[in-house]
Amino acid sequence: MSGGSLPFDAWAAEWIAYAAVPSVSLAQKCLKMSQVLERPDLDISSQMATIRELAMLGGRRPMYGGLDANMSGDAAGTGGALRHILLDSVMERGYGYPLAVAVICREALGYAGYAAAITASPERPHLEVNSRALDMVGNRPVEPGRPPLPEPYILAHLLHILRRAYMRLPDHQRVLRCIAMARGMGADHPCHDRDIGIILHRRGDERAAWWLKRYLRANPDAHDIEQVEDLIASMERR
Repeated sequence: MSGGSLPFDAWAAEWIAYAAVPSVSLAQKCLKMSQVLERPDLDISSQMATIRELAMLGGRRPMYGGLDANMSGDAAGTGGALRHILLDSVMERGYGYPLAVAVICREALGYAGYAAAITASPERPHLEVNSRALDMVGNRPVEPGRPPLPEPYILAHLLHILRRAYMRLPDHQRVLRCIAMARGMGADHPCHDRDIGIILHRRGDERAAWWLKRYLRANPDAHDIEQVEDLIASMERR
């Protein structure tokens, strides 16, 4: 892993190709993310069918197609069913749960005939439909009218959350897979170089310093600059 390249990862390449297909929905891309990172046996078609069923169950209620009271997945009924879809899923890791639920809710609302949008920020997403908005973290109405979050930005944020969760485990293979997936969709970040350097250091690989130095060059004001410099110095003293 030198010169800015990563070993080829067939699972990452499969997701990158899948996510690039215009006809594939954001929910499908997120489910595919779950499949390639943690659940190879996940049946995406079956999960999408469940989302369609939820949309039909909620179709008799106004405003959000039956999902207004339960879109955060915290209440009973339809929200509980949405939560069931995400249980044991990679999308539930870290702080990505409200955003992941917003993705599933938007898909269900689309099936029910509602044009919904995910707005505000990935950390505290809002779901907007019919000139109304719901805060997915607080599960409360908020002022609508914010611009929609671009789909690549949502996917990149989920991968960012997952990469950090895998670093904490640690699960180095999945960290590198997240990085490859993010880079494949054009969402590279200096912290990727740092994580690669740390992984190589843990493996006793002398190439670690190259990646850590590249991280500092690209991010001279990094919050962890002292720790990274100390790590590089300890490797160079050997």
